[in-house]
Amino acid sequence: MARLDEATERLQKALDSLEKSLAAQDGQGAAGAQGGGKEAALRAALESANKETASLRRVAVEVTRQLDKLISRVEKAVGS
Repeated sequence: MARLDEATERLQKALDSLEKSLAAQDGQGAAGAQGGGKEAALRAALESANKETASLRRVAVEVTRQLDKLISRVEKAVGS
């Protein structure tokens, strides 16, 4: 589970960095049509990554819940 948490944290840092980059570009204005196209692609990638992060978080919560249930069953079985 620690590896999943670390991966989620790295992904979130990357998303934060991408968001800052996009915000900086917004502040500078679009640099022509090509710059606007790159910005749109970056925004789409950011939205996709945010959805994936949310999905990973839901999976992590469910895995944690299932592991807790399994640990409880094992403890009951061994009489802890």
